[in-house]
Amino acid sequence: MRIVALVLVLLHVPMAAAAPASMRLTMKQTDATNVHMADEGGAINSQTAIAIDVELRADRTLAGSVAGVRSEHNLYPGPSSRSTDDKTGWTTHWKGTWSRTSDELELVLELVDQTCNHAETTTEYDAARGVWVHYTPEPKPCSTAGKHARLSCTTEQIELDEDVDDDASQASAKAKPVAAWLCAAQTPSDLGNSPAEWTLGKTTCIEVLGGHMTGRSYRACAP
Repeated sequence: MRIVALVLVLLHVPMAAAAPASMRLTMKQTDATNVHMADEGGAINSQTAIAIDVELRADRTLAGSVAGVRSEHNLYPGPSSRSTDDKTGWTTHWKGTWSRTSDELELVLELVDQTCNHAETTTEYDAARGVWVHYTPEPKPCSTAGKHARLSCTTEQIELDEDVDDDASQASAKAKPVAAWLCAAQTPSDLGNSPAEWTLGKTTCIEVLGGHMTGRSYRACAP
């Protein structure tokens, strides 16, 4: 009888809840835009390349990083042709906590460190001497991230474009839906130079293409 009673007691011991598994969420954002002014009035070329990485740990803490480069080249024609190159490069590291339900995710960020370099370089044609003059880069202020930031995310299906080479294949290619967290900063300026909207793939890295002057499209990428 003692053995039976002991077995019954063991069967009624509640099992501890399993801790959530760690997850790594990644995305990239790439944009390249060329604008040519009418009547040979000049041209603008802008480029963006950003990588975002967020590790959601099993203990409900997180570690995140954003690294990016933005550049803009402006060409001004005329007898004294001139061009300017504005370039910003930055890296921001975050720590914090996360919580989620089945279709919502909350990221509470605390700034660890940030680095940024922003400068503008001017090049001008000296017609009298027939040479191009490259001026010393002029430092510019960076957008500073706040000490804290919060992003609210909802789960969505994102359609990824097929990465194919020829036009015929592109016409017949079908977009593949994948699950992603669409995150928006409650206060965009808290993220500094980083984008206020993050598209974090749940099972794959998602690259966001365009968005500055064109519509957005998406494709899979390597983290």
